[in-house]
Order: sequence, then C-alpha cells, then structure tokens
Amino acid sequence: MEKTIKAGKKSYKLTNKVKWMQVYKNEFGRDIMPMLVPVANAFLELAVSVMKATGGKALDMSKAGEVLKDIDIADIQSSMYSLAGLEFTDLLAITWSMAKTMDEETTDFDTWVDEFVDDFFPVDEIAPAIVTMNAKALMSTKNFSRFQKAVGILKPKTTSTSTES
Repeated sequence: MEKTIKAGKKSYKLTNKVKWMQVYKNEFGRDIMPMLVPVANAFLELAVSVMKATGGKALDMSKAGEVLKDIDIADIQSSMYSLAGLEFTDLLAITWSMAKTMDEETTDFDTWVDEFVDDFFPVDEIAPAIVTMNAKALMSTKNFSRFQKAVGILKPKTTSTSTES
C-alpha cells in the first residue's frame, strides 16, 4: 500500500512495505516494534470505546461531546497511557523511514525534517494513516478487516489531504 501525505506545500509518498522497519532500525539503532505495538493498541482501545458509545456507528464530530460523555474515562486514560511513551520525533522518524523506503533518494533524516514548510506536520492526519497502513502489513486479512471497521468509526466526516494508491 502506498499513501501520499501532504505537509504544508509538500507531498510525501509513504509505503507500508515491511522494509521500512529495517530502514528505521539502520538509521536510529533500535527496533520499532516495542514502540509500534502500544500505539496500535491505543488506537484499538479507543476505537472499541467509541464503538461501545456509538453502538457501532461512525462518529459524527458535531456530536462528539455527547459521545465522549458516554465513554468510560478509564478507557480513555488507558489509551493515553499507551501513547505516553511516543514522542513527536518518533512519529517523524517513522514517517521518514516509510518515505525513505518508498524513495531511496529521500534526503537524510535531519535534512528531511528541515524541509517542512513553516514547521507544519499534521499529526492528526499522519498518525492514523501510519497506524492503518502498518496494520494492513502486519495483520491477517480477517483481523485487518476488524481493525479497519473499528478505525472507520473513529474517522470524522471531513475531507482528507491524503490519497491512497
């Protein structure tokens, strides 16, 4: 799977080929799985909480306040604790590794980060895209289908700046 994300005025192509994990390890000297599993788990926990609160329907952002009051605060806290170890630079490093795997000509990490115009990096769009792309690469078809349904419930009804191919 390939996905194009837009950050400011630039577009970046990412791939979910498992090779990106080796690129990450070679560049940053550590395996990504100890970081990636808690992030995926947090998304799933949050999706399950939203599914319970909405009765399995898509989240209408205009009614998000009503839904949030029906979600058990312990579920939200659990999801947030799972994300506590993730740093912004980790998200940048994951995104760079996926871009580098897609295009070997991608600049080194520090130069790539400097390329962002006006320091614009839409985490709210990029993080879910990365989790979804990697879930597809690392899960069985059956479990990915379940994951996709759960994540679909979390997607707000808005337009996105990313495209899939």
